[in-house]
Amino acid sequence: MVLNESFKALVREAFPNNSDKVISVFDEVISHKASTDRVSVDELKSRAIDEIKGELATKDFVRAEISSAKVEILKWVFGLQAGTIAILIGAMKYMLG
Repeated sequence: MVLNESFKALVREAFPNNSDKVISVFDEVISHKASTDRVSVDELKSRAIDEIKGELATKDFVRAEISSAKVEILKWVFGLQAGTIAILIGAMKYMLG
């Protein structure tokens, strides 16, 4: 038995950085290269879980990224407000002076 290409494409899309490793684990299981004893099955399961966990973003990482993006947006907003105020003050001075 061989993994079909649509399944491999799905794995490549879900795990772009480690797709070859994940596909390799599935290939071992499908082609019966892995032994049927419980230790080998548990080892393969553990390897697959570790590969998948490595690709998933943690809540803390996502929160840190969102916080960083918020800070950048606030910097831009304050910069735009300061620029707008400076332009308005300059225009007022020009019109009054």
